[in-house]
Amino acid sequence: MTDLTFFSLTCVQSAEPAPLRRHLIQRAAGYAAALTALTAGAHLSLPLPYIPFTLQLFAVFGVGLTLGASRGLYALMLYLAAGFAGLPVFSAGGGPLYLLQPSCGYLFGFAAAAYLLPLLVYGRTGQPQLRRAGFWRVLFCSMAVLAAVYACGAIYWAALFPVSFSTVLYYGALLPLPGDLVICLAAALLVKLRTLL
Repeated sequence: MTDLTFFSLTCVQSAEPAPLRRHLIQRAAGYAAALTALTAGAHLSLPLPYIPFTLQLFAVFGVGLTLGASRGLYALMLYLAAGFAGLPVFSAGGGPLYLLQPSCGYLFGFAAAAYLLPLLVYGRTGQPQLRRAGFWRVLFCSMAVLAAVYACGAIYWAALFPVSFSTVLYYGALLPLPGDLVICLAAALLVKLRTLL
């Protein structure tokens, strides 16, 4: 084997891992951005009785629509794991005792939303495809996913605490509904803007 052949084989072998490294760095950066957005959304809140109104839903929709179904779910699972491990990433802090908060069920609903929204918007693969993400499609899909988030939160809250159905319905769905519908509209507008660029 000549020196030139050895040199060219060495270059090819050392160049192969670079795309894999770049892919892993991009994926890690996506997860880090998702965790940052979710944490920031949790701390931008209005203190309502029982369940605070936060901008987490907007971050959840952004994570799902940007990363896709499976990666969006992974990002939310990392976020939940960080919060339950004790990092103050939720609106009222973190730690394992957060499972006893009335709003904890909504966090589980967010994980479902990050998975379901891309599936509904992009189709069965759940991978981002801008040509399939029209304004009305994203708007109606995000409203459907919002109903799933409310259902998860309400069921968890009612199962853990002795509250009436009317209390859960009013404080857990009707009170935050106008703000959450604005979030659905904003998510659809941003996707539409992204398709125009």
